[in-house]
Amino acid sequence: LRRIIPVFLLAILFALPLGYLFIMPTEMVDLAKSAISSSFLLSNYYFHFTLSAYANLSSFLKPLIHTWSLSVEGQFYLTYCLLIIFINKFFKKKLTIIFIIISIISFLIAVWASYNHPGINFYSSPSRFWEFILGALVPYLKIKENLNHKTRIAVIYCSLFIILVSSAYIDLNNKHPGLITLLVILPTTLLIIYSKSNDKIFNDKILAFIGKISFSIYIWHYLFFSFARHANFFNNFSQKFLILFVCICFSILS
Repeated sequence: LRRIIPVFLLAILFALPLGYLFIMPTEMVDLAKSAISSSFLLSNYYFHFTLSAYANLSSFLKPLIHTWSLSVEGQFYLTYCLLIIFINKFFKKKLTIIFIIISIISFLIAVWASYNHPGINFYSSPSRFWEFILGALVPYLKIKENLNHKTRIAVIYCSLFIILVSSAYIDLNNKHPGLITLLVILPTTLLIIYSKSNDKIFNDKILAFIGKISFSIYIWHYLFFSFARHANFFNNFSQKFLILFVCICFSILS
C-alpha cells in the first residue's frame, strides 16, 4: 500500500487540472465523480453503473477508468486484514483452510456470474478475491516447493509460455473473470512459486527496471492517453510515442 497509495492519489490530483484544460464542463463533472469514487476505493462500482461496457469507445476518454482495478485491490486488502484479525482471534488454526474455502467460493461466484451477470462480474470484488487470495498463499506454497532444478526450470518456462499464449487469446469477449482466467492465474502462481532471484531469466537489468516502474506506468498511461485523445493528439505513431515517453518519465519520477 505504501507503494500504491501515494502515486495513486497523485494521479487523481493531477487529473483534475488536466481535465479543466482539455475536457468539456459536463465531462469535468464526470471526472470529479470518478476522482471521488477512486479516492474512496469505489470506482469499480462507479464505472460499472455509468458505463455500458469497459472497452467501448467512451471508456477510452475516461482518464481514471483504470482505477477500478485499484479499487478492487483496496477492497480486498481491507477485507483481508479484517478477516485475518477475526480468524486469528476465533479460528487461528484454521486460517489457511478458511481462506482456501473463501477462494473457492469467490471463484465459483466468478464462474456463475461470468455467464449470468458478466457486467458486474468484471468489476466486482467478490468475483476477484480468489485471484488475490491465491497470491496471498504464494509465500506459504513457496516454502513447500522442493522440485529439482531441471523440473523447476521446465515449470518456469512452461508457465511463461502459457501466460504469453493466453494473453494473446483472452480478451473482453471471453467470460472473464471465470474459468478462462485460470489460464493466466495458475501459470503466474507457479511462476512465482518456483522462480528464484538467481535465475538468469529474472536477472535482466532492463526487465528489473521495467518491473520497478510498472505500477507507475499503469497509473499514468491511461491518464495521459485519455487526455491526449481529448486533445486530438493521439492520431499517429509520433504522437503516441511522445505520450508514451511522457508516461515513462512520470513513472520514473514517481
